Amino acid sequence: MHPTILLLSDDTDLLSTLRKALKTPQEVHAIETCSFNNAVHALAWCQHNRPSLCFVDSQLPSMNGIAFIRAAFDFFNLKHVPMVLITEVDDLDLGRYVERNGAVEVITRPIDPQQVLAPVARLLGKRLVDVEPTLLRDTGFFG
Repeated sequence: MHPTILLLSDDTDLLSTLRKALKTPQEVHAIETCSFNNAVHALAWCQHNRPSLCFVDSQLPSMNGIAFIRAAFDFFNLKHVPMVLITEVDDLDLGRYVERNGAVEVITRPIDPQQVLAPVARLLGKRLVDVEPTLLRDTGFFG
């Protein structure tokens, strides 16, 4: 069974960028993605499915990304699922707050494909393409 990565954003350009980064022609391991533009719909999907990893936009219309992560952890028993929060600004205080509330990583826009692939390699042990070694150096993953 292939890992499934949940993508949550109301920004269609961001969802497209994430999907393209995860579906490269050189991919070694198949990754399935499931995209949502609404946090409530994503949570409903989580009632019957378990993602392997989630990329969550911090700014959503129905609830923000942190509220989604908390709900996923508290109500859907997804505490074991790594969550990557995508923010507009590089805010160290937000990063610390998010990590205390469940996200394992924060990445900022604009999104570069390497920013998407590096967490996949670190958190799932999947190497989709040649990720720059500097992004993986501290993780011990050199697959």
